This record gives sequence, structure tokens and C-alpha cells, in this order.
Amino acid sequence: MDFNFYLALGFATAFGAVFALSTRGILYATPDTDNEIMAHTAAQSYKWSWLSDMHKYGMKTSMKDMSIILIVLFQRIMRDNESDHPYTVLGGVSISISSVLIYLIGANYWGSNVGLFISLLYLFSFWPWQIALYGGHANIAGIFFLLAIYFVQNSTFNFSVIYLALAGISLCCMMFSSGSSGKLLMSFGVALFYAEHDFLIGKYDYGNLYLSLPLQKFIIWDFIVIGLVVGAISTALLFYKKIVKKMYNNEGPPFLRNIIKNQKALSLNHYLDHARNKLRTYAIGSVWLIAMVLLALNSLSINYVLPVFIGFSIMFFILTMPNVKYNIRKYLYYAMHTQRKTHFRSYLDYFVKIGVKVARNTRGGGWPWVPRFLWQFIPIHLILFLSSLLALLILRISQQQLYIIPFDLLVLIISTSPLWWAELTEAPQASKTYALIFAVLFLFIGYSFNVFLKYDGLLPVMISALILTLLWNLWILLSEVYPARMGATNLFKTLKNLNIKEIYTYKTNYNRSFVETIPGLGESEYTPRRKIDPPLVVHYINSITEVEDGWIVIPGTNGRAITMDSEPEAVNENFRYTKDPILNKLLESRDIEKAATAKFKTYGSSRRWSSECEVLSYMAIVLREITEEDLYRGYGWLVRSDNLRVLVKT
Repeated sequence: MDFNFYLALGFATAFGAVFALSTRGILYATPDTDNEIMAHTAAQSYKWSWLSDMHKYGMKTSMKDMSIILIVLFQRIMRDNESDHPYTVLGGVSISISSVLIYLIGANYWGSNVGLFISLLYLFSFWPWQIALYGGHANIAGIFFLLAIYFVQNSTFNFSVIYLALAGISLCCMMFSSGSSGKLLMSFGVALFYAEHDFLIGKYDYGNLYLSLPLQKFIIWDFIVIGLVVGAISTALLFYKKIVKKMYNNEGPPFLRNIIKNQKALSLNHYLDHARNKLRTYAIGSVWLIAMVLLALNSLSINYVLPVFIGFSIMFFILTMPNVKYNIRKYLYYAMHTQRKTHFRSYLDYFVKIGVKVARNTRGGGWPWVPRFLWQFIPIHLILFLSSLLALLILRISQQQLYIIPFDLLVLIISTSPLWWAELTEAPQASKTYALIFAVLFLFIGYSFNVFLKYDGLLPVMISALILTLLWNLWILLSEVYPARMGATNLFKTLKNLNIKEIYTYKTNYNRSFVETIPGLGESEYTPRRKIDPPLVVHYINSITEVEDGWIVIPGTNGRAITMDSEPEAVNENFRYTKDPILNKLLESRDIEKAATAKFKTYGSSRRWSSECEVLSYMAIVLREITEEDLYRGYGWLVRSDNLRVLVKT
């Protein structure tokens, strides 16, 4: 390994260590959050007989098997099976490992300088660190994706079958780490294609490349399969109403009878609508599956497909045994139901009032949302991406290398393929569901910079870009993202430091992400209640004027925060906590600053945290409805009643 590798490893280790130390004491976002449920599931690993048994001991664990298995490991290493810290550290370590893997992959493709450049571009971005702070299973999926690519790269050397099988195992682990990981399948397939045909691709010999594809052998079978699929879907569309009617009336063949048993409770139209939606879902899923299989068989030889399939299958059976059939059905259901009811369903009345048309399954702002979101999260990376594209096209035209442009555009398409996949499959438009596109976006940047590397002056550009990326992302991370996530933790530490054992606060869902995240105070539906240390007595009030002598904790009152999305208390009151007019007056005038002993950033004080929810991201990025006043209301406060009394009288 050269010096650049150790430099990449050193940066990755340092960032991971600082992240682990700085998140000590981190509290769950709210009681019953997915993180707490996953941690509770992992804590009961001693009860598992099979890996799939984890689903018996926790809700919301589907397609997160590998994430939970790794949480078990980190809980044991850190000797902590109750807090959010092991999972948070796992999410951060995943970023460090991924950055090293990006270096190795980039160095294999384009040399160590470009490898180091794209590795640090990834490591220096706040986006994956925000994912780690809230729920890092997308980061974990990223590790296995990059491992799969790295194994595919090494398959061009000795022991190719073993490396390809390892790639298949990694691919399966990726799919069982995060429900969003399907976006990366196309990128993996292209890496496999490149590994098999790299010689002809390197020569830009498109003619011989086409002739070398298995397509020549399978073209007749392709038409037969496509015809059968189209025929089956068409037949189902033509006859499903008649079939449902017979089922509803308990008529027809024996296997159709008694399937529907709720005729008195639900109408025939209900079952017809249900059947139509099911048919649409299965038709779309079948078309995608057949398309992927045909694409693989027509572009890759059996020597590449078979080892990957074997490795994938081995890992799949390990994760789904002993009830393989049940788990396959569960997996297919999860994978095929991409279009679900989103958080927009809770805001239908609100959007009607402001004249914006949305539906229960609206997923965001559509294509206009995409560039605006990327500009908010990765502006420097986006500039590098677009300027690389422009410079590359100018270079090809000026040097009369038009024959290379098709390959350049192919790299561009593959680099953005997770984004296209997300849009085509109608994924909810939120930070967590789009996070995995970031690991592939570097493909085109690395490819372009490798072309430019022979020109003088590029090295200063790369160094300047890295410095600018580091400074901007550190500023966003340290001034907004990190303190907002640690708001409740900072409150708890402040109460300890001031030796406060008794507080007054509001009985409101706004406190679910503030006071009630303190262990022992919030009630969880799925996990056992924990003891609070040190003991803390909480008195609930309706107005701050009720407190004659004591400490008052005021939660953030911005309803446009991820922990308040879909909460009737936020939606129905037009995003304002109005139960205490005096508090409202203090917040509107900002006089509360004069009385506060401590001020805490929370999720509601950050625009970027709002993008963890598709409806709030739409409001913030497309409608621009999250104002500075909203963000100010997102702050939490610790106030002494003595200091407040003077302001209230005036």
C-alpha cells in the first residue's frame, strides 16, 4: 500500500474516533424510535436460535437483518445494550470503512491520487454523518455495496470464482441492511459487466463488445419470455374483476371459494379496488424482476452470473432459515410495495387550505425537488459533478474524441442510476431514502478527474476543493446538524451539571423528543422502561405562570420538525404550540433570551433535519414554508422561574 492509502486510513480513523467520542451519552430521538426497537432486538440476541429469529423480538426489523447483527457486535464491544450509542457509533464507523473502500476502488480504477480525492470527498461530507446520527442502516448498506464492488474488481485476478461468490454474499448483506439498497443493484451490475469486458471497453471497441455479449444466443428466448409476461399481465387485467366477483360470491373452483370471508363488512367494490392495486404492484414488480434477469443473462456470461448467484443464495438462506418460504414471501412483499402511504396523508387538510394538491401517497415535490435537495446537502460535490461533465464534453469536442462521448455518457448514467431508480420506483423524497445515491455519485467525478489528471494545475484544484468541502461541511455539521441531534442529551447534561432534580414542563408531544427522551421519563410501547439516573421529578404545567419557584424546561415548539411530523398537535394547530399565550408572547418577542439559563438546538431548529421526512422536506425545499420564525421556535429552553417572573409582569 502506498502513502495515499495510509493517509485515507488515517483520516477515516480520526473522523470515526472523534465521532464515537463526541456522541457519548446520545439519547434516542424519541421513545419507540426505530433505533430503540432495533437496539432492543439486538440486546435479545442470546434468545435467537436462528438469525431470522430476530424478527420475533422486535418490530420494524424487516430488511435490516445485517444492521441488527452488527448492532449486536457493537453492543458487546461497548458493553451497552440499552442506549443509542452503539448503533450511532456503528453508523459512524460505517462511514470510515466506506471511505477506505472508496479509496481502494478508486485507486484500482484511476490511481491512488484520484482514489484519495474521492475518498475524502465522501468522508468530509456531513450527509452520511447526519444519517449516522439518526439511523445509520443506509451507511451499513453502503459498506456491503462497496465491498461487493471491491470483490468484483479483484475477480479479474486469481481466484475469480471465490471473489465473485464473496461479491454475491456482500450483495445479499447489502439488501438485508436497508430497505433502500435496491437503488444500488444497477451499479453493481455495471461493475460486473465492466470486470468481464474491460479490455474491449478500454479500447472503445463497441462493435466487438456487442458481438461478445450473450445477447446473440438469448434473443429468441427474450421475445418468448417478454411475450409470456405481457400475456399474463394482460390476461390478469382482463379477467380479475370476474375472478374477484366469483370469490366474493363463493363461486367457481374450490380453491377460489372461502378466500373472501368478510362480505358483510366490506363491499365488492372494496375488494375490486384492493385487487386492482395488488395487481398493479405485482405487475410492476414482475416487470422489474424479469427486466433485471434478462439484462443480466444478455450482458454477462454464466461464469460471472453463477458465482454471484451462488454467493447471494448461500447468504440469503443463512439469513432466512429455517422458515425460508415465509421469509421470501415477506421479503418480496417489502420489496414490491415501494409506493406506500406517506406522511402526506396527515397533511391533506392543510394542503387543501393553502391550495396545494397532494394525495395520500404523494412522495414529495417530484423532479424539481431533486436538484434543490442536492444543492442543500452536497453543493460543492454537485458543482464538481456538473463542472466535470461540462469540462469533459469540451475536452472531447476540442480534441475530436467524439467516439468516447458515448462511453462518457454511459458512466454519467451509471453514476446517477440510484437517483433514476429512486424516481422510477417512486421512493419517498427524503434524506434517508436518497442517502445511498451519494456512494455512486463519485464514479463520474473520479472518472472525469482521472482524464484531467495529465494536465498541469489539477492538483491545486483538487486540494482547494477538498479544503472548501471540509470547511463548509464541518460548519454545517457542527453549527446545525450535530447540536440539533444532541439537544436532548445537552439538556440532560445541563440538568446534571446544575444538580437539578426537579423540573416543570408542558405535557405535550413536543416533549417526546426533548424531556421524554431522558431514560426513565418517556413511555415506550415496545421496550421496557428504564430507571433514570440521577432521579428526576417532573411536574406538568399548562402555563409558565404556574411555577412559583423552580426550573422550567420548554421544548421546541416548531411543528415542522421531524419528531412532530404527522402529530395532530402540530398539524391541527397550524404548527404552533398555543396552549400557553404567555409563552407564545415571549417567543414572538424573543424576550425569552433574557430569562433563559440555557438554550438548546433541536431538530426543529434545523432545515436540514426536516429533510428526514418527505412532507417536511417538500415544505422546506419546494414550498419554502419553513421560516426563520419556525426555526427559532425549534429551540429548547431551560429557565429559572425567578428570571421569568420579571418579564411576565412587564
